[in-house]
Amino acid sequence: MAVMSHDKFVSLYTPDILISIGGQTGDYPFYRMMSDVQNVNFEHWRVNENGDVVDTYDKLTKVFQMSIEAFFSGFEKENSTHEYFEIWNQVVSKKQIEMSLPFSNAFIAQDLHNKIPNNSTIQFSILNSLRVWNLFDLDQSVQCYSNVGAFGIDGGLSTLIGQSVVTDQLCFMVIGDLAFYYDMNSIGIRHIKNNLRIILINNNGGVEFKLNKQNNEETDQYTAAANHFKNAEGWAKTCGFDYFSVRNKNEYIACRDQLLSVSNKPILLEAFVSDVDDADAYSEILDKNREYDFKTYLKKSVKKFVGK
Repeated sequence: MAVMSHDKFVSLYTPDILISIGGQTGDYPFYRMMSDVQNVNFEHWRVNENGDVVDTYDKLTKVFQMSIEAFFSGFEKENSTHEYFEIWNQVVSKKQIEMSLPFSNAFIAQDLHNKIPNNSTIQFSILNSLRVWNLFDLDQSVQCYSNVGAFGIDGGLSTLIGQSVVTDQLCFMVIGDLAFYYDMNSIGIRHIKNNLRIILINNNGGVEFKLNKQNNEETDQYTAAANHFKNAEGWAKTCGFDYFSVRNKNEYIACRDQLLSVSNKPILLEAFVSDVDDADAYSEILDKNREYDFKTYLKKSVKKFVGK
């Protein structure tokens, strides 16, 4: 592994490069793919001003001790076109999101992503909410946030409430049941405004642990914290919220317009979904897009761009 400082930057090209910037990712499927001991035919470059060695995938080959701007400026000197960006745009344009999904977080994201009012704020309580909603485009005026300090249970709802106090635009929270119960005391403060919208996906536990078709009693009891038999209705109403409980697509659609409109109370919509449906809906989107071999297309295009 080589550590390269700003004044020693050299242009290096290889057909298969993973360039990582910033901190950790909560994308576990990606993490598992990159960490596979058989997946070694690529370079992993980390760009970081302080030169820290963070080898998330056990594949790190080079650390570039410089700013992100300086790193990519070095590439620009070699090729000032936007061909690489255009290649990615072509890949993204092939993404397929229009399909029939079971009632789930993914279904709500599929239906709601292009209906969120412009200039709204939306906070995702990862991992599941952020990963699912990241599959769908939002208007560029919508400000998106996510607390990643503890991978989703780190006060995302409290954060959004703070953000909602300083704006009159609608502020949305997409949160799972476990993360909500962890931070539920936050909706009892005196400063809640009527622009707050909480979309609570109650899949009865941590569906995060069932994305690989793991749906057994041991996972439910010791890992996914399933079968807690709780709902938010009593606490939400006590705290002055309009509360909606939906258990299927028709019930959700019936109250969707109220969720997106100005109201005289904050709103909490609790969607009760099956953990199996929630995991399967996400998998269906991935499977549909695997029909088009993104990896082969991108690899071929990048080779043409950077050369051999």
